[in-house]
Order: sequence, then structure tokens, then C-alpha cells
Amino acid sequence: MSTTKKDNKTTTIPDFKSQDSFYETLTDFEKMVWRLMKPNKGVVMLLSPPGYGKTAFAEAFAKKIGLYFIDLHLTTYEDNDVAGMPRVRTYNGQEVMYYAIPEWALMANEAKKGSLILMDEANRCKLSVMNASLRVLNEKKIGYDFHFKPNDYFILTGNIGSFSKDGDGAEVNVFDSAMLGRLYTINLLEYAKMWNKHWFEIIGPTLSKPLLAYLKANPHMLHQYREGEEAYPSHRSNTNLSHHLKINLGEENWNSIPHILSLKEDFARIIGSAAAIKFISYLEDMSKVNGLNILNNYDSVFNLIKDYPKSKHQELLDDMKNFDFDQITQKQSDNLKAYLTFLGEQLGLDEVIAGMMDFLMNFNMPTYEGDDQEPDHDPIHIVKLISFNFLTPYFKKILEQLEPEMPFKIED
Repeated sequence: MSTTKKDNKTTTIPDFKSQDSFYETLTDFEKMVWRLMKPNKGVVMLLSPPGYGKTAFAEAFAKKIGLYFIDLHLTTYEDNDVAGMPRVRTYNGQEVMYYAIPEWALMANEAKKGSLILMDEANRCKLSVMNASLRVLNEKKIGYDFHFKPNDYFILTGNIGSFSKDGDGAEVNVFDSAMLGRLYTINLLEYAKMWNKHWFEIIGPTLSKPLLAYLKANPHMLHQYREGEEAYPSHRSNTNLSHHLKINLGEENWNSIPHILSLKEDFARIIGSAAAIKFISYLEDMSKVNGLNILNNYDSVFNLIKDYPKSKHQELLDDMKNFDFDQITQKQSDNLKAYLTFLGEQLGLDEVIAGMMDFLMNFNMPTYEGDDQEPDHDPIHIVKLISFNFLTPYFKKILEQLEPEMPFKIED
């Protein structure tokens, strides 16, 4: 919701709401594209350096909104592949030119629910193909008889190339004013925050957890082109790195930091040397933190551990449980409370509560003010833990339901 003032009165302006059933399932970036694309008065063009995932976005977006997807790789096309092949026939004794329709256009016509046609790398194709594409986009038809349906939509992609310091240095054609006047251009560099949020939401769950945590902490490293690099970081190269880890380390180990570091010599060839150095440094810093660091210096290590994957947090809890001491100090207890509160609120308590209970029930808790009763390993500890106020109703409910004779470990 937004507000505006008029004649000293505040007017509330409702947020835009689409009538399309799928609209609320879209990411913020997808909503922006759909609002531009739906009127079909122009064509959306996604512009960025290579590797941002433009083609993958268009294909996934088409599926999400129920459109048939057609991908035209314009760099491999001739103008006739786009705008049709001219033919001649006799009509009333006269030779008349008509156009044989490309197969992709017929496929679009047969898609009852509509289609999304991607014209890929539109500024790296031949000039004649660019002009043919402009004719199709301008007229929404091929020849004189074939018309695209109202629910046929177009997206173009373009590379920034050598025209920007953020490009990849590749030679690209310039879109003239006739083309630009018909495009709704979205430069992904100008919408980096929205695009990265979309990418993390859609692609993030498929990545190695330490890599995802690193990228969320360093989103600028999703793309930082360095001239002279044989490889450089991008959405695509980071996806490739995650795939490389999974293939070589397997499902059990591709989220393990020591195992990932065993392949660190491969990183530079996939994401470039500068990005590789930064990622390796991040992994090595993560591997140095242990449970004792958290108990003794939680404030100083928080910014590092807050982006750990859940599996790493479980390792830290296990590490704490293995320390050989009889009692934790007041400071350590307070640090532990802060850490476990963070785990419960941010990461989902279900996955850590077993480790929390198992750890806390195996140590004598420090004496608190007004508490003259010796610590014990049964109901008194449950009362103490409830008084910790971990802020999550779920946690209190679990504790209140525990029976004293139950083991202090919750099994699935």
C-alpha cells in the first residue's frame, strides 16, 4: 500500500492486483515482467551480460504462467527463418508473392493457451535477422495472412557486451530507435537486487548450501567480470560450480565444507580466479569456527555464522556437546541462549530442537539469581528452559509436553 496527500487528507492507494490466478505465485521480478508483457503492445527485452540466466528465466516463466515456450536462437538463424520464406504463386494470371510460414510460428498458432516466444541474443545476430525480427514484432504477423494470437507473447534477450564496463567485451549490434521504441527494456544490472532475490528464490534451493550462503553474503559475486579472466562469476557459472560439487562429491558430501575445499583447485576454471579466491577464503573462515567460539565469543562470530547452512549449525551443536567440562559459565549460557534463539527463529526450530535439548540436559546449568536449588537433570531443567523464553510458542509447547522420564532427545 502507498499513500498520497491531497488537500491535507491522506489517501490510501491500494497495491496493484492482477486478476490472473497465478499472479500471487510469481516473484516480484516475474510480476514486473508480466505487467509489461500482458498488454501485448510491446515486447519485453532482458538485457545483461551473459550468464545471468535470461533464457532459463523465460522458459521457467512460460511454464509458470501456462504458455507454450518457443526458443529462437537468433545467432543461428537467417532472416527467412524469422519472417518467412517468400514464394510466388499465380493469382488471376498474375504472379503474386506470399510467405511460407516458419515452423515455430505454426507451433505458436497451435498452442491453444498461448505461447511465449523467446528471441534469444537479439543483438548478436546478423543485421538482416534483427530487421526481420523487428518486422515481426512491429506487425505481430508474418506476411499478409498469418497473424499471431492475442495470447502470444514475445521476450527478447540481449547482451551488454562491449558497450558497458560491466559487459563481457563481446561485439554486439546496437538496437536502433525503431527497435528500442517497441521494446520494454529491463536492464538486469539496474534491477540487480530484484533479480538476485528472484534467482535465490527459484535457483537457490538447488545449490550447494555453503555456496548459497556465500552468495547471499556476497551477492555482488554473482557477476563481477574481470578482463583477461578465462572464466568469471555469473549466475550460470555459480550454478555450474554447484553441479560440479554434486557430481564429484555426491549427495552426502556436496554440502560438507571440508569436502568442498578438497576440490578448490577446480574453482578458478569455473568461476574465475578472483571469485575462487574469495569463495575459498570464505569456506576456510567458516571451517575455523567451532562450538567453543560461539559459547565464548558469540557477538564477534555472529556475522560469519548467521549465513551458515543448517547442516553446519547442527555440526556446531554437536561440537558443543563434545566439550569436556562440567559447568558452563553465565556468559556462555547467555551466548548459547542467543544462538539457540537465532536458530529457532531464523532456521526453523523443528530441525535443531533435538540438538538443543540433548546439549542443555547434559550440563549443569549455572545458578541464577534467586535460585538456591542445585541444578538437576530432570523436571527442574525443563522449568529452567521454559524460563529462558526462546520466544517461539512451538518450543514452549514441546517443553511443556515432555514427561520427566522421557530421554532428552527427540526422535523423528
